Amino acid sequence: MCMKVPIRNEAQGESMNEKYIIFGAGITGLGAVNYFIKEQIIAVIDNSPLKIGTLFHGIRIISFHEYLEKYRDIKIIVSIHSKNYFDVKKQLESNGVYDYFTSPPVIYGFDTPERLAERLLPDTSPKIVFYDTNPISIRMYEWLKGNSDKNCYFIKALKEMKQSVYEDRYPFIKLSDLSKNDTVVVTTNEVEEHIRERLNSFFGGKIYDVYKKTEPTHPELVQYRNKYQGQRCFVIGNGPSLRAEDLDTIEKNGDVSFAVNKIYRIFEKTKWRPTYYTCIDVADMDMSVERLKELVRSPVFLADYYYANVKYDTEINYFCMINRIFEDSGLIFSDDITMGVASGKTVTYAALQLACYMGFSEIYLLGVDFTWGENGTDTHFCKDYEDEKGRELQRTVAILDNDEIYEAYCTAKKYAQQHGIKIYNATRGGRLEVFERVEFDTLFEEKETE
Repeated sequence: MCMKVPIRNEAQGESMNEKYIIFGAGITGLGAVNYFIKEQIIAVIDNSPLKIGTLFHGIRIISFHEYLEKYRDIKIIVSIHSKNYFDVKKQLESNGVYDYFTSPPVIYGFDTPERLAERLLPDTSPKIVFYDTNPISIRMYEWLKGNSDKNCYFIKALKEMKQSVYEDRYPFIKLSDLSKNDTVVVTTNEVEEHIRERLNSFFGGKIYDVYKKTEPTHPELVQYRNKYQGQRCFVIGNGPSLRAEDLDTIEKNGDVSFAVNKIYRIFEKTKWRPTYYTCIDVADMDMSVERLKELVRSPVFLADYYYANVKYDTEINYFCMINRIFEDSGLIFSDDITMGVASGKTVTYAALQLACYMGFSEIYLLGVDFTWGENGTDTHFCKDYEDEKGRELQRTVAILDNDEIYEAYCTAKKYAQQHGIKIYNATRGGRLEVFERVEFDTLFEEKETE
């Protein structure tokens, strides 16, 4: 049975009066708009000249120059989870903007501040002290003040030299007022490791770090560990090379298969149905979860969404997305899906992690072309897979995310080699050369002669 996940509670109290500006008018920016409450976002910054002056889900997009001229006193929420994050960080700090907050990956499974605060209820420390005033710590503070009698305070961020605009609204204490019996709550983004190091150097008490998970997010997924130990499977992509007859072959031979996203658009041409189906952005499917289940008729794995008012279905296998800001040395491949599934900018990467966790020793990619509709070519196995807007998005992905997706496949290969797993590419053509190529038709020759 799936773990019961509460529907998001809206922040109440003073935090509703806070105003923010989002930096990044992309998919993670949309997640931030929903997560931090749309009414509190007065503008969205983007560096693309084509976006400036347009609306982002009803919110005006402005240039960074306009922000500096008109809104400099308003805290920025940086919501970019790609290599471009580091360019934005440099852009802000080179212009003297240090009072910004890096959003957690709220679009994929990050707990609400209210749920994070609820976990502090058993804490018996004399004081609960929040490091820095930001959109998460403020909501955590207000939830605790409204639901407990705990003594809660803030301390300034180490980078803040001037008086904080929040000092008139919230109780602050000095670093010297901390005792080893207190609890310090860290909501600073995971890339700010230097802050954690400095905190540890002067504070010897308990630190509650919202980014450091110690308990499984979805312990019920342990039922899948090594379920298919030593067997082989297919991970099906939706590239233009995918053939219905190849899927019929997989069906005929009884191989386990994983499929993703809008694979159901090929169902009318084949009797094959995937053994498992997975999707990260269920909102992109343009249908309800109930309808999705009816279509695929297979166990479904979905990324959980804490930021939206989603009705959770006990028949769905939910997993938490581990979506970190991209760094060459920071990309991970999760070996425990109960703790989370790592983002690699492609749902195929999630499917590979599920397959490895289930114990498969041979994994064959099919229909993973690693092409994005360049030069007007098809993006998927059928022309109506995406509308024109979706095809344009795919072409944008080719420019923005191509390197990170490639890095994800390299990380998957490295993990497989270290754990005695073979990943092959049985795709008919395409440009993915990370994995050893095999001819799809040769994979069934032995079975046909038996």
